[in-house]
Parts: sequence; structure tokens; C-alpha cells
Amino acid sequence: MVRFGGDWNWEGAETAFRRTIDLAPDLAVAHAQYGWLLVLLDRQDAAFAEAERAREFAPRSPLVLSSCAQAYFLAEYYDTCRARCEERLALPERDGEGRHPFATYLLGQSLLMHRKYDEASALLEQAADAGSRLPFYFGLLGRCYGEMNDQPAATGVIETLHRRESSGRYVAPHCYVYTYHGLGDRQAALEHQERAYEDGASPLNYLSPFVRDLFSFDPDQRDRLRQMRLTL
Repeated sequence: MVRFGGDWNWEGAETAFRRTIDLAPDLAVAHAQYGWLLVLLDRQDAAFAEAERAREFAPRSPLVLSSCAQAYFLAEYYDTCRARCEERLALPERDGEGRHPFATYLLGQSLLMHRKYDEASALLEQAADAGSRLPFYFGLLGRCYGEMNDQPAATGVIETLHRRESSGRYVAPHCYVYTYHGLGDRQAALEHQERAYEDGASPLNYLSPFVRDLFSFDPDQRDRLRQMRLTL
């Protein structure tokens, strides 16, 4: 995962994932997260096979089910993503486990991609609360507000993120990308996406379907994707 999300070293990451699976074939989370890399490499069938293998090994693991859902979301298979999220959210919460926003925000995003705004906003609100209103979850909520044409709420998210930065707290640039995308301000979204690149944002940020949409209409950004060896 360090080679993948930190170093952008696709070959090194795949070597490490495959070695892990050779050593521990039933380590479900390794299969699930290897699936994320395979989506990035445009090998969807292999990615889904890894996701389902992970699910077979750990059908009641919250982390594994959410990680499987992530692979399907990145590949734009929103109905399957939704099904995996619902499997995870149907599991009983264990004592001391706390609330996990991972599946909740993925489910909300999947519904948002289908323009089911009321359901999506409710879920993204829940995810933001469960995630202690961290900028990542808050930015995704702002995207939803923007797409719902609730401009005051979306603008309020941006103002909140600015206040956090002004107080000295770190706010990843891609959090702004999400909200500006929802507001339809492509230029501001692309400017913050370039800041995210300079800041070392995770490759998964670039794989989010709505972020890929930003790049697809901009020749300079397409060159940036080619530089990073990412596909649209």
C-alpha cells in the first residue's frame, strides 16, 4: 500500500501484493486492496475477481466488504458497490468498534452518481458525522450540496474548509475539488486538483469517476494523467 498510495509505483505495488497473497492466500484484505490497483491498471475483470475472493474469505469483515465496494465504485459499477455497502451496513456493530463511515460514504456516492440526491445527502451527512466532520467527508458532502443546487450549503462547506486551513489545520486540496466539482466550477476544481498532485494526493483520488470527468475535457490534464500512467 505504501508503494501504491505513497510512491505511485505500480509495478512494485503489484509485486508486493502478489507476494503477500503467495505467503497468505486467505488474507482477505490483501485481495481486496490489490483489486484497487488492478482497477487503476484497467484490468477490471481481475480486480473484481480479487474483490470477490476477499469476500469469500471474510464475508463478515466490515473492512473487507467496504474495500470490495471501493473497487466496484472506482470501476463505476455502482449497483454492485451499493450491494456490497449494504452487506457491510447490515452487519451488527461490535462493542468498541465505533461507527465506520467507509461504507456509508461509498453508498452515498453511489446514489449520488445515480442522482438520488435525498438519499445520498442523508448518507453523506451520516458519514461526515461518523468521520468527525473531517475535511474529506465534508468535501464529499459539499459536492452533493452543489449537485443538489443548494449553493449556500456548498459554499458554506468551502468557507468551513478555508477556516480550518486559516486556523493551521491541514486540509487536503482534493477536498475542495469535490465541492467545486459539485458547484460546476471546473476551473477552480482543476486548480485545486493540480495542488493535490503537488501535495502528493493518493492515486485513488484521481480514479474517482467524477474526478476523471474533470480531466477528460481538459487536454493539459489528460497529459498529466499520461504522465502518471493513469487511464480515463
